[in-house]
Amino acid sequence: MGDNLTDDELKKYFKSKNYQISAKSEEFLANNNFILYIVNNTDISRVFYPSEIRKIFEEKEYCQEEIYEKLLTYLKRTLDEKLTHETWIDFKIYSNAIAEVQEDKGDLKDALNTRFKVFLFDINNYSVVLNKPNPRKTKLKQKDMTKLTQLLHKLTLPIGELKELFESAYDEVLFKTVITRKDALKYLLKVFGGEDLDNISKEINDSYSNPY
Repeated sequence: MGDNLTDDELKKYFKSKNYQISAKSEEFLANNNFILYIVNNTDISRVFYPSEIRKIFEEKEYCQEEIYEKLLTYLKRTLDEKLTHETWIDFKIYSNAIAEVQEDKGDLKDALNTRFKVFLFDINNYSVVLNKPNPRKTKLKQKDMTKLTQLLHKLTLPIGELKELFESAYDEVLFKTVITRKDALKYLLKVFGGEDLDNISKEINDSYSNPY
């Protein structure tokens, strides 16, 4: 986001086409662009209540770089607190928000590390209700894989570096992984290669039919 909002950008936030906005209001929106950044990003906005946004930013003007840092600090701290109490139900929503901020900030490898962890969560079919994985019922969804594959295409990493980054993410996850690191990487490469997600899901189900 730049320092100033264009007329077309402002129109997105008004239902009426015949709106009028004062110079002071336009200045406020331009100076507090963290509001539009959050509202305009589904993954990030799903995490926040308006009261939390006010608390985080304390109504101070922030440049874009500061917005990223404030959001990352808040999101990571909150996720750590939730995982300490094994509140796994929030793992994906907070991780996706973190990855989105990391990617917008330009930290693409950090974003990839975060999205790898979400991928491991998905292929292991970690149940937030039972607090354990159940890959025999894994069913991968395109909406969960799209941003991961887009990021992989954007980075175009050599296979050795990709493997190293993936294994690092595998070692860092706090939830139990039934699927081995070798198989997990294999499934990642199948997803990245565009193989049918139903076929990959079935292969996981068949290979890990008795995970306990």
